[in-house]
Amino acid sequence: MIYKTFDKSFFLGKATLLILMLLFSATFLNAQTSTFAQFNERFGTQDFVFTNNIIDANFQTVAGGSPVTFRFFDSVTGLPAGLTGDQEARVFISSRTTASASTTGSTTNQPFDLVFTIRIVRETPFAGRSNLLTAIITTAGASPILSGGQGGFSAAFTASTPLQNIEFTSDFVSFIGSSNRDLSLAFSSIQPSFSLQNSFVSSFTAAGTGTFAADRAPFFMIPTAATVSVSGRVLSPKGRGLANAVITLTGSSGETLTTRTNNFGYYQFTDVVAGDTVIIDVKSKLYAFETQVLNLSEETNGLNFVPLYSKQRVR
Repeated sequence: MIYKTFDKSFFLGKATLLILMLLFSATFLNAQTSTFAQFNERFGTQDFVFTNNIIDANFQTVAGGSPVTFRFFDSVTGLPAGLTGDQEARVFISSRTTASASTTGSTTNQPFDLVFTIRIVRETPFAGRSNLLTAIITTAGASPILSGGQGGFSAAFTASTPLQNIEFTSDFVSFIGSSNRDLSLAFSSIQPSFSLQNSFVSSFTAAGTGTFAADRAPFFMIPTAATVSVSGRVLSPKGRGLANAVITLTGSSGETLTTRTNNFGYYQFTDVVAGDTVIIDVKSKLYAFETQVLNLSEETNGLNFVPLYSKQRVR
């Protein structure tokens, strides 16, 4: 019989390897997501519009949104009968980017470095509510990307955690317990072809579909009607209050509230639905401001805005 002797380093190495394998397995499992919802265009028309503005670019839907059928999958538990199966809805995309596109080989990539919002609104409100699903995507480690073959007629927009921050909200389901979230939009019949022009992809129209995934499926829950307030100040580059700037707050179901700053740059919104994820924009004739995304879990004071740049300087 042959005996082998092992020193302490051998066992420590084995233990370290085992720990690393367990950590890898846990990370791999946590990263898994499954699709819980999707939408498909009802008429397949060119409802998605990318616009190259030379200094930036927008990606929007046509006025009134794109008519789609939306479906929660069976993994979403507790849904009442009225929310199962295909729901007639409208999709609204709102986005802007200042990030330049690039081509690698035969693939063209258009990053989005600013807020990208997808809202899916039920045509007929259910129990007085209509926000089936809203996804708000912001850059974390990398920008989400619209990618397609150079000169081709199809493209895909993808976003996933942890590369991006993705917030899902809904009037009907809760995402409590989910941390990994993914989404994918597929665009077809792009006209004209997907290609570079100046710093961005050239302007085009397209038809589209989309899928949404999370590591824990949402479940049916009607949110409470509690409200909170949001207030702050809009400032000039020198830190002075900017009067008469227009502040717009957009909720996840598309409702908007608008106010103006007073002579000292202060603004306030009251009676905003608690727990909602909102987008707050500032418009001024003098300066451009970055859009802010906020989850209203509590009263929010001191939400200030400072200029990104002077519009007069750009001109």
